[in-house]
Parts: sequence; structure tokens; C-alpha cells
Amino acid sequence: MKKGEVCIFAQNGLGCSKIDVKKYCKDQYIEICMLNLNTTFFRLHVMVAYRAPTGDFNLFLNRLDDSIKSIYKSNLNLIVCGDINIDYLSENDRKKQLDSML
Repeated sequence: MKKGEVCIFAQNGLGCSKIDVKKYCKDQYIEICMLNLNTTFFRLHVMVAYRAPTGDFNLFLNRLDDSIKSIYKSNLNLIVCGDINIDYLSENDRKKQLDSML
């Protein structure tokens, strides 16, 4: 909405391709983008996710889970990063739920 969205910058010539995960995004709750990186040595998916601090946490978790399941393969290398807005310095339910899902 206002100043939203996430992105991944990749250098030209790296063999990257965009993976469409737009259907899992919902303004003010979860924003996701993903790319596939193919090299001669490995194949890697990179996902960037943003969760609004005031957004519905369960909606975020379900959509993140669905987006990962949509591309998952047993030999897939996946990096998930971003701004999840969960306090990892203390024990809390949201941290446990995200860790369990991942």
C-alpha cells in the first residue's frame, strides 16, 4: 500500500529467474518475492518476506507456509530472509510457531 513491497536485486548474468508468488501476498499482512538462481554448481531459491507488525500473524504464517510448499522439493536449497517482526531475543509463541513451520 503506502511504501510497501519487497524486492531482491540480482546482478545481470547470474542466471536468475523470478518465481511468481504474488498470490500469497496481502497488503498490510505479508509481502513476498522469490527468485531462482541456477549456476553450474548449485540451484538456489531466495525468498524475501515482510510481515507488518500489526498484521494478522496467523494469516502471515499460513501464506508463508503455502508459498514455501508451492515450490518445495526435497533437494531444494532455500534461503528465507526479510523483516518478519518477531522478537527472537525472548521466548514467545510467535517465535515457536515460525520455527515449527520452517
